[in-house]
Amino acid sequence: MRYFYISLFVCLFLLLDIQTKSSTLVYSQNLSTSERMLKWVAQQFGINVPLDQSLCNTVLLDIPIFTCSGGHVTKIQIQRTIFTSKGAPDNTLDTLDFPALTIFYYINNTVTNQALNTLLKLRNVPTLQSLYVGDQSITTIPNDFPTTFPLLSSFASYLGLSPSPTLFNNSNIETLSLFAQINGPFILDATVSMKKLMTLSMYYSSLDPILFTQSAYPKLSALSLTFPVANSISNISILQNSMVSLALFAPTFNSGFNVVLGNTSNLKDLQISGPLTTLSPASLNDYPSLIYARFINTSLTSYPFNFWPDKLTYLEITKSNFIIPNTPVSPKLETLIFSGNNINQVPWNIFNNAPLLSLSLSSNPGLVGTVPESMCGIKKLDINQTGIQAVPNCFWCYDTASSVLVTSLPRPPGNLCSGLSFDSVNLLSIFGKVKVKGNMIGFGNPQNQPYPLIATIPNKLLEFQVPTPLSNFYTPQSTVLKLSPTNPNITMAVTIVEVGIALLPQTDFSMTQINHGVMVKIQAFTFNNQLLHTITLNSNTYQCNGMSQTTSSISCVTPTPLPSGTYSLNISNIGYSEIIHLRYTPTYPTISSASSFRNDNDDIKVINLFGNFGDNGQNTPVVMINNTIPCTIQYINSSYINCSTIHNQYGAASVFVSVDGVNFTRPNVLYFYPPESNNNNNGTTSSTTISSTTTTTTTTGGPPQLTLKEQCEQQTQNCYGNGQCQDNGKCQCNPGYNLLDNCLTKYFNDTIPIETNTTAPVTKFNIEGVQFMFEMYSVQELDIDGETVIQEVLTEKWLSNVTTEGTLTSVNYTLVSNETTANVSAAISFSSQQREIAFGDRNFTIAPNSIKVTVEINNWKFQSNIASLRVIFKTLVNTSQGVSVGCDSQQIIDPFAYDSYGSTIQYLRVVKQGIQFTGRFLDYVLSDGRSTYSRTQLVSLNNTDTSHPDESIALIGVNLPQCQSCVLDPDFTPLIIDNSRVSTCGGSSSSDILWKIIVGACVGGVVFIALLVGLVAYLKDSNSFRLRFRKNDAIIMKKI
Repeated sequence: MRYFYISLFVCLFLLLDIQTKSSTLVYSQNLSTSERMLKWVAQQFGINVPLDQSLCNTVLLDIPIFTCSGGHVTKIQIQRTIFTSKGAPDNTLDTLDFPALTIFYYINNTVTNQALNTLLKLRNVPTLQSLYVGDQSITTIPNDFPTTFPLLSSFASYLGLSPSPTLFNNSNIETLSLFAQINGPFILDATVSMKKLMTLSMYYSSLDPILFTQSAYPKLSALSLTFPVANSISNISILQNSMVSLALFAPTFNSGFNVVLGNTSNLKDLQISGPLTTLSPASLNDYPSLIYARFINTSLTSYPFNFWPDKLTYLEITKSNFIIPNTPVSPKLETLIFSGNNINQVPWNIFNNAPLLSLSLSSNPGLVGTVPESMCGIKKLDINQTGIQAVPNCFWCYDTASSVLVTSLPRPPGNLCSGLSFDSVNLLSIFGKVKVKGNMIGFGNPQNQPYPLIATIPNKLLEFQVPTPLSNFYTPQSTVLKLSPTNPNITMAVTIVEVGIALLPQTDFSMTQINHGVMVKIQAFTFNNQLLHTITLNSNTYQCNGMSQTTSSISCVTPTPLPSGTYSLNISNIGYSEIIHLRYTPTYPTISSASSFRNDNDDIKVINLFGNFGDNGQNTPVVMINNTIPCTIQYINSSYINCSTIHNQYGAASVFVSVDGVNFTRPNVLYFYPPESNNNNNGTTSSTTISSTTTTTTTTGGPPQLTLKEQCEQQTQNCYGNGQCQDNGKCQCNPGYNLLDNCLTKYFNDTIPIETNTTAPVTKFNIEGVQFMFEMYSVQELDIDGETVIQEVLTEKWLSNVTTEGTLTSVNYTLVSNETTANVSAAISFSSQQREIAFGDRNFTIAPNSIKVTVEINNWKFQSNIASLRVIFKTLVNTSQGVSVGCDSQQIIDPFAYDSYGSTIQYLRVVKQGIQFTGRFLDYVLSDGRSTYSRTQLVSLNNTDTSHPDESIALIGVNLPQCQSCVLDPDFTPLIIDNSRVSTCGGSSSSDILWKIIVGACVGGVVFIALLVGLVAYLKDSNSFRLRFRKNDAIIMKKI
């Protein structure tokens, strides 16, 4: 496409229909009054029209001379008409008043009376927009021009005028064309402001520098200057941003321009001439928008760029001493002209990839030789007035009217089309677009019917479009292609069949797990069902056999199961293929919960697995424990497996299940408890002790052998004076004291007031200024390794509802999130009374003044059957903490206490300023209504405050199996620690020292437990319940 913007100026000679810019003006003028003025115009310019009212709308040479509308003259267009004497114009007519006139063109050179200046007579023409003058009567321009025409936007003169140097300063002119040399100075610099000027074309003979600035010429986009002064240089600086087209012509001997452009980003059309012309920037690579470039009679000897500008489609370098470089031309180039450059050789190979190119080498008489066959791949060749002796037959075969070859060579005799051949006459249509491949198949034929032929690569590749409906071409259709627009004998008979595969918005892609394989099916799309189609997966890495197709679907089956992942599906036929990417997730096997129990033989374990094991018969099932120990299947159906194994190891274990050829492994889904183990799944707190490290002063020699009771007395200071050690090594606490802490803590007896937080299920404790907070941070979906995060949903925004019934206050929350479609809900309840709570198949007693949290996650959309969930919680812990007991003993308290196998965190303890917060995590959750093992892990521990090196933010994760309904039900109880009987030397103390403690009696769960101990500044960002001890030992949960 040529962007030859100089055509903007040529268009000034053409007839334009310019619409009125202003609102319609109504004036009192009848046509009879105008007739006198129109008669004057006809006589002055010698127009052969009737000199009466019928002259309106008279047409000469297809041009309406006078256009009248609504009793007004709206247009006068006198352009190169033949002068016919109609008598002398009226000398007494002083003015030409046309109040509705919008266009006045009078370009005839000949007039009847040169003494009558038409421009001086034009008055009362308030709507005039375009004025083109070119008659010999105009020798001067009125002093008030152009202000007498307030709407004038376009002015053109074909005369050598002598205007004021600042004639158009502050005018409304948008297009200014001065096609003849101006007599006298004409200023074009920053002192003249033409803010509306967009197009300027003129002869400029002044040697004064030209300067276009952004402030004076903000809209100037097209500039054409002709400098007719020999042996001179015109200096032009263009320092504005809107220039799109620039044409500078220096047609006289030894002249040119010195051009400086401040902004080249928008320039599309550049035309330069003159041997002395210089351009800055000189490289066309600095003109990113350039499309059209001409260099005429310049000093160029090579390309004015280092590489082909990306958008350049037209390049002309003529009448210079240019030498064609051995550089491949751009495949986007459409026109390349090297005429009149004294070229004597051409590197023909540079045109091998230029299918759009029209090449002119004309007027280079020193160029001799033969044009090679490779040039058949361009669009047109001009070798007129050269010494070339021969061209390939592809040009002679199709050229009968110089449409593809311009030459003075005589046409050779014989069959010039013998090399024509098609790769195939069975043509394939892809969505109606047909490609024809072959050799010497022509330059295209837009006149071929019913399929106009377009040359994509001349003589190699033609294209055409067949009409809809494309279903007409599901069976092969025959036609004859006419390859030449001028030679009807060059034809080829072909058949056409549609092969396109159109995937639609409603197209359904599915990969369905079946017994020992996967069915791949594509439905609701458009394709030629009379052709055979195939589907391949991942470049044929996986076979898909047994193809089946209907009028709107195709399907196949893989002979083996497929692992979870993203697959590329290639649907193909004889001539087309379509690739889609589809995520496949096996729906089974999965394990949502697992449990074990011992039968009569302690070594034989009976294992129950619940989940999804498929509806395809559960073929060839296998169960393995820790990937090494087989579990003999006793019973299996689509949701349940019962198996037995000999297993004498304890702790967490992985389970491997294979069903229908699909393998599945879930780590840490099962837990084997040792006999008579007092694990924290038993639903009570009556026999669990807190392990700790005690530092004591000892004498040299081996330690004495202590009984269990003596060990209890030594490690717990005889139950801290609040109970008695028993023979089994456990404490028997006094009434009111908590066995969980070996009688160190006791329960509150008083009622604790509470206010609910309606923004989030977050609990905050404030005990005499010492603060603790636990908070849910996020829910993560994990890959098979249990560490790689597939998706993470932050739990930040909630909706809530508060209810109170007697002493029980409950708040129900629903998570609001755009990151998941799962239903996440929570409930927090608080009561001053003791409560009995069931969680799964076990019962719990909730102490008075305890907070209980229940959380559910339903319908989580897992991305694979091997994915699982992990709930992340935040808490602030002290990594160096302890409690003094006795005169010289320091009990070190580790923030995290694990089970005896190191598998899962059982307790979290935080000590700060004499206050201890204890949380306990149950090792089971409810998965789809069944109890199953849950592992709690420390995800990260980072110190973020250098001023408190002992404090770190801990992220704790509770792991959950793949389940559709996950439930957890922890509770938190406030306690007071009483070490008054062991806190001084020498026995009992008269002081009444009390340590306060809040104990999380149970933290169990599938999805949610939030424990965060935070600083006040940090807590300001959290929505929380607040419990505050007042001086009367009351605790308040406060809305913040």
